Amino acid sequence: MTETLHFDDVSAVALETDDEIVARVRELVRNAIRHQVWLMFLNAERRQLPVIMPTDVPPAPDEDDPSRIGEFIRELAAELEASTVVVTYERVGGDQLTDADRVWLRALHEACENSRVAFSGPHLCHRRGVRAVEPEEYLG
Repeated sequence: MTETLHFDDVSAVALETDDEIVARVRELVRNAIRHQVWLMFLNAERRQLPVIMPTDVPPAPDEDDPSRIGEFIRELAAELEASTVVVTYERVGGDQLTDADRVWLRALHEACENSRVAFSGPHLCHRRGVRAVEPEEYLG
């Protein structure tokens, strides 16, 4: 049986390191069941805010997705008074990146840069869990 996370408990803990962020995403998202992107937000004290947003995505991003997603992140972060967005790309499959994954990860990276909001990720949620993805794995 899995333990349910309660917002009051998780919001009290600052996520200071990338490892702590990946562990939190792993607790929340667990493993991949569909093709989607997750957005989670942190406040200035790096505490999780009460909005976690999954969004189904197509197999490949549209050309305007980095701009469109970046604007969405910027507006939502302003509304939430968030200082950081945590981005996780979910897709069924193993933990090794495919060319299609790299296209999405580049688009999400660009979207985060366009948003002008600090970001963590993108992370990869795969069939066995969640892992950090280093920029050299998808930007190169």
